[in-house]
Amino acid sequence: MKLKTQIAVIVIILICIGAGYIRYKTNQPYSYIEYHREVGRGETIWGICSEIATDKEDVRELVWHTMKINNIKSVDQVQEGLMLVIRTKRKGNTEKPYKGEMENSCIQKRKDK
Repeated sequence: MKLKTQIAVIVIILICIGAGYIRYKTNQPYSYIEYHREVGRGETIWGICSEIATDKEDVRELVWHTMKINNIKSVDQVQEGLMLVIRTKRKGNTEKPYKGEMENSCIQKRKDK
């Protein structure tokens, strides 16, 4: 083989290996962390989910899943004292910190699911 052909074959092989590695890393399964959170006076699901969501998580999706998990059909059903179950996604085995400190002691981290 000519030198140019050999180099082209090596470059193509390296590109395929790199693409495979990237695909492998991006398809890692999510683990879920479950929180139990009591709704306080004047709080909304959106506000609570915004406290828990990470920068890489879509708050709209987290709100939708939280309403689905808790069998909430309308935001009017959310009242003070209601205990919410919130499951956030964590990719692989890494656990990222919250956006801000969770000062409310009603939030309890449970376990990965």
